[in-house]
Amino acid sequence: MAKDIRERRAERVKQGQLKRTAKNYQWGILGIVGIVLLVAVVALNPGLIPGPPPSKKTVHEHAAFAWYVEGEHVSFRHPAYDFSSGYNDVVHMHYSGQEADNNDVLHIEGSYVAGIPSWSLKRIFEQYGLKVAQSDITLDRLDSHNGSRWVDSGNLTWHFLVSKQAENEARQPFAPLTGDYTGYIPRDRDKILLTYGNPTPTELAGEEQGIQDGPWTPTGPPSG
Repeated sequence: MAKDIRERRAERVKQGQLKRTAKNYQWGILGIVGIVLLVAVVALNPGLIPGPPPSKKTVHEHAAFAWYVEGEHVSFRHPAYDFSSGYNDVVHMHYSGQEADNNDVLHIEGSYVAGIPSWSLKRIFEQYGLKVAQSDITLDRLDSHNGSRWVDSGNLTWHFLVSKQAENEARQPFAPLTGDYTGYIPRDRDKILLTYGNPTPTELAGEEQGIQDGPWTPTGPPSG
């Protein structure tokens, strides 16, 4: 009788071992299937695997600009436009309160993800509260700007011209930009003229000459 009891116990142990082995095989098969499915999904969608962090570039450039509306200069000389500190965008202006302050200069300083720069004219001026479209511009409501809006109508239109100068090279004459100027990316040493109306060549030349020089700086680390 004792022998029968031992045999039954041994049989139960054996059956338990067989069940555990079968369950382990099942989990193993499920694991293999899961890995195969994961490999297939990743192969079809390689972007799911996080790659290395995007590389960044450092920029330190300046571009001077001027706005005119029917011959009248639109000033940006105001402390509200001073983003010289505490602002997280690459492009900003400086203001010291002096009449001769070099305020109508875009300071392009900082780091950005390598690739196509994102500081288009549209983005730059809209960060100051303007609404900028190809033929329709509305200023912010600060002081003399007063939310003024100018839309192309008849012979009164927006004109956009740029004078470029590569480092250590002669300055190029002002030339109109074709296409949508709002997407233009200012470059180091650019002189940018935005003027509304129907200016004569003489009036245009005067507005172009009114755009100040500098400070032009070679590419290097940001100065803060």
